[in-house]
Amino acid sequence: IEFDLIKIDLSLVQSGAVLAPSRAVLRALLEMAQRRGATTVAEGIETSIQLEIVRDLGVQVGQGYLLGMPGSSPVAKPIDIDRLMPAPEHVVRDLTRSA
Repeated sequence: IEFDLIKIDLSLVQSGAVLAPSRAVLRALLEMAQRRGATTVAEGIETSIQLEIVRDLGVQVGQGYLLGMPGSSPVAKPIDIDRLMPAPEHVVRDLTRSA
C-alpha cells in the first residue's frame, strides 16, 4: 500500500500529552511516516501542551479547536503557533527522555 499522509487520531494526540506509552506510539508512527516520506497530521489539538508535544515530536500539520473552529468553508489565515505554546512554567517534561 502506498500512502503519503498519516492522520494521527485525536485519542493518541490527547493521551500523548500525559501518557508515555501513547507518546511512544506517536514516535513510532512518525518514524514510519518519515521513512515513507509521508506527511503527518495530528487531529484533536485542544491545548497548548498537546501542541507543544506534537511539534516537538515532528508532526507537520495539525487540526483542533486550539488551531481553529470548524466552519463551512476553508480558512487559510496564518496562525501564530508560538503564541499558542505554553508558558515555560507550564511545560510538561517528557519523562521518557533521559535527563
